Amino acid sequence: MQLRKIGSRRIHMAKTAQSKKTRSQNGILAELTFQKPRRYSIQDMQTRLAGGESFFQSVYVLYMNRFITKADLVELIDAGLRNARGSYKTLVRDWNLKPTEYKKFLSFCRKHGVQVPYRPIRSLRVVPTPSSDPRKTSQPVGRLS
Repeated sequence: MQLRKIGSRRIHMAKTAQSKKTRSQNGILAELTFQKPRRYSIQDMQTRLAGGESFFQSVYVLYMNRFITKADLVELIDAGLRNARGSYKTLVRDWNLKPTEYKKFLSFCRKHGVQVPYRPIRSLRVVPTPSSDPRKTSQPVGRLS
């Protein structure tokens, strides 16, 4: 956050590319600046987590500073749970959290309403299917609701 002194008062402003002049209620002219938030994609956040950053060092900070939405966070947790086959403990380990931070992570998810149900993900079975492409050797079976 940037502070700019106009007259004898300080006005809090965000760093920006746009600016607008306005008068406050007491007649002091102030220049307000607005920042367009950077859009973080799920792939960016997954890359950061795979690169060794902790969930609370990267994603948590973005969420608490409102750079990502609740829907983005739910999508990220859902993708992580799918990779962890529905296990929050495995997800915590994959996202570089200590085993002692498991409860802290679940409390965060509950508090902010981003906890994804794990049972439908665990109920998906992976059945091998014959294929000419060796990379496509299994196909999920089941229905997610």
